[in-house]
Amino acid sequence: MDSSDKKLSPLPFDTNTIQNIIDASLSAQLSSNTDQQHLNSLKPLSESSSHQQYSSRSNAVTEITADSTTLPISSGPIIIFKNPDPTHEGALRFTRITQDPINFLMDCSSAVYSSLYTPFTSNLKKLKTITFYVESFGKEGGVAHTTQNKEAQTAEIHFNSDYIANYESDIQNEISGVTIHELVHCWQHDSNGSSPWWIIEGIADYIREREGWAPPHWKEMKGGKWDQGYSVTGYFLKWLESKMSHGLGDLGGFVRLLNERMGTELQWTNDVFHDFCGKTLEQLWDEYQNELSPTKSSSSSNAPVPTHT
Repeated sequence: MDSSDKKLSPLPFDTNTIQNIIDASLSAQLSSNTDQQHLNSLKPLSESSSHQQYSSRSNAVTEITADSTTLPISSGPIIIFKNPDPTHEGALRFTRITQDPINFLMDCSSAVYSSLYTPFTSNLKKLKTITFYVESFGKEGGVAHTTQNKEAQTAEIHFNSDYIANYESDIQNEISGVTIHELVHCWQHDSNGSSPWWIIEGIADYIREREGWAPPHWKEMKGGKWDQGYSVTGYFLKWLESKMSHGLGDLGGFVRLLNERMGTELQWTNDVFHDFCGKTLEQLWDEYQNELSPTKSSSSSNAPVPTHT
């Protein structure tokens, strides 16, 4: 735990303060030009530098809601932040780092959406609400998980406050990266539930890395297999993006095109890689491995830490 981490006493959080935060969130969202600028604006902050600024407001907030109407779609989802135990050390760290949870979540959601879709995508995914919980699962309860109700067009993200409280590395990077990863699961298509776990998790970690929030233990390694999921598949998708995205025009990238196919095909098949690239998945993986430096050999110490249990 950081030496600057100090437990704060809860302060009253009145209705006017909540409304001011929501108003400021929407104003900031409307005034920003790009999603990457949103995320870059968060990067200079550290837990110590944000500690005093956030402590001047309340750490006892249990729920804030705002309409994320500024996503690049006609009507964005309502973003709901729930913090059942605001005095929990992990909840305090989350609110100190993000400063304004609603604005932070809208920034991340907008960035993820733009990574998966363009205005020319034929099957934009619609969500009515995204509810984000910071709550205790226990120290052995994993990092985070996402659930969805496709019929109701709702999604929930649950982030373990015990994990946040005990995380010893760059907590800002981890909070941002895990949030991005889980929001990808809210927004991505999944071939009517038939997409394999490795492509679902690989796309999520690809976008986390793309947005600049890869943790320091991630390494692009020689060896392994394309279906290991998480960052191993994520780096493979990054390579495919660099090799295959030229000429895709308005669709704007291989991963966006892959996600669009996952929204139209009701049954996943690995043939999608041959359809887009003219080569089998195995052939593409071999090419990728051949381009990696021999010094990038795999080892168990560099294995990715799964976000989910």
